[in-house]
Amino acid sequence: MPLLVRGRTARSDVGVANTVRTRTVKLAADRVGGRRKLRDLLGVSSAALAAWITGVQQPSEEAFLRALELILDELDATEGDDGRR
Repeated sequence: MPLLVRGRTARSDVGVANTVRTRTVKLAADRVGGRRKLRDLLGVSSAALAAWITGVQQPSEEAFLRALELILDELDATEGDDGRR
């Protein structure tokens, strides 16, 4: 049975899925300066990263957590630039 996510159906099998992991990888790419940079930081192939970003495959737990860590690190660095905490 498909999941209903914000009025849309999210597929848990093969197909494009807009999941927390997919959105996290997309955001990490934006935050670190692009897909190539994220690919290098995660140490994965371009094909794997593309599959994660499009939702064809889900990233591994390790890759997901590393992407999340990169987002948080970038947010911390940005927050520190203007002195706010």
